[in-house]
Amino acid sequence: EGRVVVLDIAFAAETAGSSFEKVTKRFIDGLGPRLAMWIDHHDHVRHAEYASDPRFVLSTKAEHPACPEMVTPERVAMAGTIDTICCHVDFDGLCAAAKWIRGGVEPYEGADADARAIDTRMGVPSERAATIDRALRGRPRDDGLKGMVVRFLATGDRGLWEPIEKAAEHFRVMDTEARRLAK
Repeated sequence: EGRVVVLDIAFAAETAGSSFEKVTKRFIDGLGPRLAMWIDHHDHVRHAEYASDPRFVLSTKAEHPACPEMVTPERVAMAGTIDTICCHVDFDGLCAAAKWIRGGVEPYEGADADARAIDTRMGVPSERAATIDRALRGRPRDDGLKGMVVRFLATGDRGLWEPIEKAAEHFRVMDTEARRLAK
């Protein structure tokens, strides 16, 4: 509905059954002037076609290993009022959405660094970010959990932490068993 911002969504790859023309271009054209901004850090050859459109803030993983660091107060202000956030549903994307809701301010000090550590699997994220990442991996189809993560990151509401921790524990049990079986 309404004006849309797209965060951490890569342009479609040119693979069997999927293509930029069939997926990404169709989405962009369908949104038309309702697309307020698209911020992404996944390499794609078609980025160059949008370089002159200020609504598109596109980089490579080498330039920006994670998306939240690209969400700034200036970009949020430039986009104006947003009705819908469309984002990738991993830690990186949900953190970018929460940062957008917070006007371009990190959900907590070090959240951008945590997103880089988790998205690249290089470095060590904080225990808070690692717990959220485990929760999302443990319940990848739980849209309610994803919404809870964004609300937790955007507001800091500690009442939302317990179900996130429970979902993370669910992943820990599965991970422990998978590692046992692998041995």
